[in-house]
Amino acid sequence: MIHTKSYNRHIKQAREAVKGTTGIDRIIAITEYFKEAGHPHADNTANQLIMDRMHYQQSDRDFAYKVMSEMAYLVTTNEELVAYSESIDWNI
Repeated sequence: MIHTKSYNRHIKQAREAVKGTTGIDRIIAITEYFKEAGHPHADNTANQLIMDRMHYQQSDRDFAYKVMSEMAYLVTTNEELVAYSESIDWNI
């Protein structure tokens, strides 16, 4: 289960990170934020989304939100899996 609170926190912080940027600079700022937030392969995710964009008509703003949303989902999922694995007693 994805924790909405964590997801929303990442979206909010990513929006702060991209203030004042446009176009590809906005995508770079999003990628940099998520690298710092613990995304293990933020560059690869951004590159894949950029390549996929060719198939969809989106404004730069909509595309930036899609990148933020995808990366926030992945980071939140990682956080949840790490928390779960730390809660398990592996010394059975």
